[in-house]
Amino acid sequence: MNWGRLFRKMGLPAWTFIGIGIASIWFNTLSGLLVHVLGDTFHSSAQIGILRYAPEGIAIFLPGLFIVGMAKWQASQVGAAQIRGRGSDLRLPERKQVLILLVSKFASAEYAIRYHMEEAAPHRQLKQIFLIHSNEESGYFGNSSKPVAEAIARMVLDLSVTHGLPPPEVKIMAGVSPADAQDTFERVNRVYRESGFEAREIIADFTGGTKPMTTGMIMACLPPHRELEYVSLSADRQMHGPFLVDYQHSAFDLVG
Repeated sequence: MNWGRLFRKMGLPAWTFIGIGIASIWFNTLSGLLVHVLGDTFHSSAQIGILRYAPEGIAIFLPGLFIVGMAKWQASQVGAAQIRGRGSDLRLPERKQVLILLVSKFASAEYAIRYHMEEAAPHRQLKQIFLIHSNEESGYFGNSSKPVAEAIARMVLDLSVTHGLPPPEVKIMAGVSPADAQDTFERVNRVYRESGFEAREIIADFTGGTKPMTTGMIMACLPPHRELEYVSLSADRQMHGPFLVDYQHSAFDLVG
C-alpha cells in the first residue's frame, strides 16, 4: 500500500501526519507535567477557592500567549510593506544580501537592483548579484542577452558610486538555453549552493528571461526559505514593486 498517497488523499502528506502525531504526544506530555507542577505549587498553599483551578488555567493560557508572541515576532521579521489594491495584498520583499536576476530587459533589472541597494540597513546591504542571461542556442528566442547583463554590471558600479555604497560583487554567469528550463533550474541551484549565504539572505527575480527560464527559476525556488520576486508593469508602463511571490510550500507536497 502506498501510504504517502493515502495520506495525501486524506488532505495532508505523510510527513505532516507524523509531525502532528509527534507534536501531539510532546505537547500533551508537557502540558500534563506543567499542570502537575503547578498543582503541587498552588495546592500546597490553597486547597480551596479559585486557586484550585489555577494550574489548568495557566496551562491553557500559556500556549496561546506563546502563539501570539511568535506571530508578532514573525511579523516584525518580515519587515515588508503591505500594498493593498484590487482585492489582494502585495508585499515588498525584505531587502536581501544576494539577488539572482534573469536578464532580458535592462529597465526592470535596474528597478529591482535599486530597491535592494538603496535605503538598505547596513546589515542588509546587497553583497552579490548573479545575472543569468540567455545564450544563442535557439534562434527562435532571439539573440543572447549577455550584452544586457554587461550593461547591468556597469550600471551597478555607477549606482554604487552615486550613492556612496560599497559595490556589490556582480557575477555574470554562463549563458543558459532560453528554451530549456532545466538549464536555468541548475544554474539557480548552483547559486544557492555556492554563494556562501543562507537561503533566507537570497532572493530570485524572475521578471526577465524567457518563459522556460522563468519556469526553471520558479522550480528551483520551491524548497522552503527560497524567495521569489517580480517587478510589475502597469497599464501606463510604470514599474511597481518588486513584489514578493508568497505561496504555501506545503501545497506542492499534495500533488501526486
